[in-house]
Amino acid sequence: MNSTVTAEYQAAIPNVTSESDYADTRKKPFDTVRGVFRAGRVLYPNAGFREKNQIRICIRNLNCIKGYFHPPKPLVAYSIP
Repeated sequence: MNSTVTAEYQAAIPNVTSESDYADTRKKPFDTVRGVFRAGRVLYPNAGFREKNQIRICIRNLNCIKGYFHPPKPLVAYSIP
């Protein structure tokens, strides 16, 4: 992972989700935060796609998770890319 992207992520998520921002207001804190981090070289001119774009989520309220799945084990009949 790109260290610049990691530093941006670590700086952004705590600031966006800080509960102290909501202490004296009637606003509710965010349950979930999504961040887009662009990194790497441009793949297609004027498309906005880069080689190492990332989308990350931070779920602070675990009651927002309604389910999850376990990826199946690879089938031996097929190669693993």
